[in-house]
Parts: sequence; structure tokens; C-alpha cells
Amino acid sequence: MAFTLVKMNDRLYRVLRLAETVGFSQERNWILLTPDVSVPERKVQHLQWVQANTRFEWSRTFNF
Repeated sequence: MAFTLVKMNDRLYRVLRLAETVGFSQERNWILLTPDVSVPERKVQHLQWVQANTRFEWSRTFNF
């Protein structure tokens, strides 16, 4: 299992999904983020879609 954390606007987010297309926009390449880093994926309540060209302060993938 692996998960990726990114830092944006002084907050940590966990990457849940990468999508080429989404239903709410004609633009392509999106990333689904959640600030609920320690919550299991099925219980996540806060979601945020950002475009893949968004600049993050840093990102890190954890494998275990």
C-alpha cells in the first residue's frame, strides 16, 4: 500500500485519485485531494479537486 502527501498553502493533503476527465469541467488532468490525512478513504468527508498543473510546496509518497 502507498499514499502520497502534498503540501499546499501550509496544509497537508492526501492524494486520493488522479483523473484525466471530470464531469464538472472540460479541462483535463485533475487530482482529488483530502485534508483528512489520517482518516480511512471510505470515511473521508472533505474533498477538493485541483488541476494537475497546480504547484505544491512539496510532495512525498509513502510505501508500506
